[in-house]
Amino acid sequence: MADMHTWYVTGLRCAGVALAFAFLLFALVHLYWAMNGRRGLRLALPYEGARPVFQPRRGAILLVASGSAACSALLLLWLDVICTPFPRAALRPVLQVAVILLGATLLVRAVGDFRHFGFFRKRGDGPFRRMDRLIYTPFSLVAGSLIVLMALVI
Repeated sequence: MADMHTWYVTGLRCAGVALAFAFLLFALVHLYWAMNGRRGLRLALPYEGARPVFQPRRGAILLVASGSAACSALLLLWLDVICTPFPRAALRPVLQVAVILLGATLLVRAVGDFRHFGFFRKRGDGPFRRMDRLIYTPFSLVAGSLIVLMALVI
């Protein structure tokens, strides 16, 4: 039984590291967009007709990039891939709450706003809607579930 638990935890750790790198990739893509990159932007914004539902400003895009990088660092801290000068025992409760909140946020994102994104979206046109259905929402559901599980098991 102990062997099975070891494999289970090892699998969760590997998934956690992969998610941390995905968040780092998200941060880099948002940094590219913040520096006036345009490639792939239409896939990232919900549209109604020919107009985007909202036009994010550079500061907001940089905030998302920083938040994604922080999520990556949080997961790597939780998994002991990177360390801090603070004792693990002192940080553990704070990190655990932060990791659970990250997972819960992704699960809420998967449910959506009931209008433009998530499983229960009703509006929107264009490539974003398709990408949201095929990639963004399922990723949010799986990543959120894995992160909450990771916070409770590891």
